[in-house]
Amino acid sequence: MTERHDIVLHQHEDGPNPPDLLQQIVEDIKKLVPETGKTAHKWLRAKGDQELAKVQEIKAGVFEKIGQLEIERQRLIQHRDEAERKAEMELKREQHELERALRELEIQRFKERIHALREVVDCIVKLKEKGIEVDIELVHVTEKAAKTLLEDKPA
Repeated sequence: MTERHDIVLHQHEDGPNPPDLLQQIVEDIKKLVPETGKTAHKWLRAKGDQELAKVQEIKAGVFEKIGQLEIERQRLIQHRDEAERKAEMELKREQHELERALRELEIQRFKERIHALREVVDCIVKLKEKGIEVDIELVHVTEKAAKTLLEDKPA
């Protein structure tokens, strides 16, 4: 022990203490102090280990939470990608349906034109059968228009 912390005991003259008792007490206290220091050191080490274990537990919890968040992020990305694919497929399907409807309308329009031209040709034929002269140029223009319409027919 340092001088500052030295234990000083004085023997009282009237006391029934044996002469070596005070010296023995001082020696015992000096022995206890290093043991107490070792015990305190062990306690501090154990407390440090305990705090380190708490830190490790907190770190493990944080890493677990990070892992859960990463899994959730991946799930959301997958959900977003799936929604984008569905939307793209729906858009393509709608475009296909629109194109099909437009083709059907165009085909119907051509059929109506052809039907109208056939009616004109039938009328010209009936007029000729009744002896009414029909201008050949008109028939030629009608035939040419019919051929043009037939050639422009969509695939």
